Amino acid sequence: RPSPPSPPSQVALEFAGTSPNFHYSNALWTNSNPHTGATDSQGRTERKTAAFGQPTSVVILEMTRNSVTHSVSLPISPAQSLLSIFMGGSMSTNGSLSDWRQLSGYGYQPHCNRQGFNIVGQTAYGGVNGQNNARIGIYFNEQIDCSSPDSGRVVGGSSLSAAVGCTSSCTGSSSSSTQSDVWVRVLVAGGSAPPPAAVW
Repeated sequence: RPSPPSPPSQVALEFAGTSPNFHYSNALWTNSNPHTGATDSQGRTERKTAAFGQPTSVVILEMTRNSVTHSVSLPISPAQSLLSIFMGGSMSTNGSLSDWRQLSGYGYQPHCNRQGFNIVGQTAYGGVNGQNNARIGIYFNEQIDCSSPDSGRVVGGSSLSAAVGCTSSCTGSSSSSTQSDVWVRVLVAGGSAPPPAAVW
């Protein structure tokens, strides 16, 4: 029988990488309060919606830069809400490495590839300088370890709402420093209840 259709996605969060409101320690990550912030020159409005508190089986992270959007899907099992995820501890994810690397359009380094939610205490230089914590993110390094990343895709960083540059030994375009020139959207899709079984 045919596969059930993919569940529609809903925006839970969206904001500019330069926003002051989505640093790692900001309360918006760990409370259920809705939020509406500034609207940018392209008509996009910073917001946090009710979808933030709804159980999801897939979190989709999108980044738009120079009118080009890329995304990475992060399966969640068992299903839980973003609120629950961000109130919890560090959680590894298994999003597609090629999708992570495409986010933002900046270059990346080949190793480390540490990805997850609520990453805390990760050494971070160069393109993600000082962003040792990440609510959602991945860190890249040119050495075969995670001791000195110079690139990554960090959302909810220690002092930046997004950090996406690559400054050393980059595959793809490099940046002279940390970059935050992206629009971030976090979407949720699917819930905790499976579809009803078909009756034949």
